[in-house]
Amino acid sequence: MPFGRYPDGASSFSRLATPTPGTNNAPFKPADVVINEIMFDPISSDSDDEYIELYNRGANAINIGGWHIRDAVSYNLPAER
Repeated sequence: MPFGRYPDGASSFSRLATPTPGTNNAPFKPADVVINEIMFDPISSDSDDEYIELYNRGANAINIGGWHIRDAVSYNLPAER
């Protein structure tokens, strides 16, 4: 998965559509799976009501088993059985 500055010279790196060594960077490649919604402070004050919703914008099913969410939370998605 190629990463680069898009547009060229941008301050941060993004996922690119294709590798482009030695030339201008290819356009940004959006991910099919995105974080769609986050509930971090439920009205119930019950931490069991917190969630992160993932949404598949693509047409194909995606196996997310084994993926990890890291930073403010830490969660391992179970491997697909």
